[in-house]
Amino acid sequence: MNKADLLDRYVGSPIYGMAPEHRLAIVLVAATVMAAGILLLGARRQHPPAVRIVERYRALPSLYRFAAWLLAIVSAMNLGMGLGRLAGPGTWLIAVGIAEAAILRRLLTGRSWRWPLASVTVVALTVNLGLAVAGITVDQVGFLTALLEATVLAVVLRTVEGGRLRRLAASIVVVGAVGFTTLASWGGAVVAGLGGEKLGETPLPGVLLPKGTNRPPTPREQELADRFWRDTAAAIARYEDVAVAAADGYLVEAIVGSEFHAENPRYKSDGILLDPARPETLVYEETPDGPVLLGAMYEMEEIGDEGPMFAGPITVWHAHDHICFGVLPPAITGFESPLGACPLLSVSFPVTNEMMHVWTIPGVDDPYTELDEEVLDTYLEHRRTGP
Repeated sequence: MNKADLLDRYVGSPIYGMAPEHRLAIVLVAATVMAAGILLLGARRQHPPAVRIVERYRALPSLYRFAAWLLAIVSAMNLGMGLGRLAGPGTWLIAVGIAEAAILRRLLTGRSWRWPLASVTVVALTVNLGLAVAGITVDQVGFLTALLEATVLAVVLRTVEGGRLRRLAASIVVVGAVGFTTLASWGGAVVAGLGGEKLGETPLPGVLLPKGTNRPPTPREQELADRFWRDTAAAIARYEDVAVAAADGYLVEAIVGSEFHAENPRYKSDGILLDPARPETLVYEETPDGPVLLGAMYEMEEIGDEGPMFAGPITVWHAHDHICFGVLPPAITGFESPLGACPLLSVSFPVTNEMMHVWTIPGVDDPYTELDEEVLDTYLEHRRTGP
């Protein structure tokens, strides 16, 4: 099974792909390029309206012509994204697209355009942050649009006359705008994916969930999930002692950071699945008082094998994509940024096999989903201070 067929089974974070409702944006960009070609052809055939527009465009300085193209493209992209989702942010995107089109007209007609454009661009980039805080993640189309808007801002600032300090300030603003756009897009994807480990929910960046719709579990499914949790908690309790875990083959020699995954190479390839006494991975938390066992993770042996949802919507397995793997030392260093980049000295890793966590610490409402940080902090504080 190739990667494309495998990924078709899953739902990932929108930040790495293109939302179906944004396809119209691509269509409008293509239509904009075609319209420019038609204008050029009309000018060659001496059609007066086309001649006037093309002559105005050619009379502009080269940097202004570049700005005109950027404005035409981002206006088309915002309009396309807005029309694709008329509710909520769609109305805002349509308004921005119309404003950018109006500024393009001002540019082509020789009227003041730089400060109106700077104002619209700064407001648009600021609203992107607000959408991120609200958990409305963007896809690659929205991310590219924001980057192009930051580039438009760079063009505006480049045309401002002044000394070295003013040019330096302009460069800092441009670099900040690009970084701001990237962080806002990434933050929106993270906020949107918090708690998203059930069918039909938006997963975190780098997480893949099987396609499907969530539903309430049946009493039988809840019973199976509760029993498996109890069996897992009882079976791995002895691994609170990392020496016991090491003796059984778990790689616990260098536990660092939060939710450290200690694999057992022998159990990962023994052909045994969902055995509470032999989980493929244990999860520990590094603390000043030594490692603390948080739970276990069960894994499928082969990439492409589907994990059994033995308790229906409670026991949803997941895979990973767009993860970054460091070489010094060998470890997962995070997930790809919206730009497709990994941290220094790490590379992007292909799709992983499926896995399922079972958190065994007290206070967890749903031990089969993402571990709540507040629950973890409360548990660790309780261990430190005692009853």
